[in-house]
Amino acid sequence: AAEATVGQEVFRMGSTTGLADGQVLGLDATVNYPEGTVTGLIQTDVCAEPGDSGGSLFTRDGLAIGLTSGGSGDCTVGGETFFQPVTTALEAVGASLGDEGAGAGAGAGEAGAGAGAGDSGGAGAGAGAGGAGEGAGVGDDGSGPTG
Repeated sequence: AAEATVGQEVFRMGSTTGLADGQVLGLDATVNYPEGTVTGLIQTDVCAEPGDSGGSLFTRDGLAIGLTSGGSGDCTVGGETFFQPVTTALEAVGASLGDEGAGAGAGAGEAGAGAGAGDSGGAGAGAGAGGAGEGAGVGDDGSGPTG
């Protein structure tokens, strides 16, 4: 996992729109959704559409940065999308990214996706940019609840 920096080139993988790219515009953004206010988000100019929520935000090197939260606009006219920092999400559940949950995969064109099972019970999936992608997965020591 990595921390985002303003101006950084990033990539997003979404269920609806697939791979999109852009840059980080701001950090620690606050968004007022109808369901409530969310703070500490990464602000980007990467497009997203309904169904992309929960998808990964990552660097060209395949390091996980965030999870799609929401935004405005669409992938036709553009817009901005906000992401929950992956480090915050991992800390909330006591997990980490590392070799135990890493997987690698090759992809055609710009994106590759990978999945792997960790040696000590962790499993993960990820996506990477470039001809071959390397994904990082969430792994743990197998001692926690699986629910």
